[in-house]
Amino acid sequence: MEAARFDGDAAGTTLHLAALVGAQVVACASFMKNHFADEPAYQLRGMATDLTWRGQGLGGQLLEYGESLLRDDPIRLRWCNARSSAIGFYIKQGWAIVSEEFDIPTAGPHRRMIRRV
Repeated sequence: MEAARFDGDAAGTTLHLAALVGAQVVACASFMKNHFADEPAYQLRGMATDLTWRGQGLGGQLLEYGESLLRDDPIRLRWCNARSSAIGFYIKQGWAIVSEEFDIPTAGPHRRMIRRV
């Protein structure tokens, strides 16, 4: 559980989303205000889908729903540290790669990505 906690989780501006099947969380994502390159932005953090539910559109639906909730917010930039294995998913969702690959010790190889809405 500690690896899934981030600074800013409890901020009133942070948006936490989950996809449920019955009472089971099968996918999740959080949007939190966090500048990117000195520009106001929302950082997508903690995006995950249970292995048995991947490829069924839940991740895309969570992103779409999160964007609908943020639609009236003037901050238009989104960014994330995407697992290298998930780059294709993010590209299909309209995100663009903006960094070389880097390693997060507890999570493996990642690339920074952005999306303007």
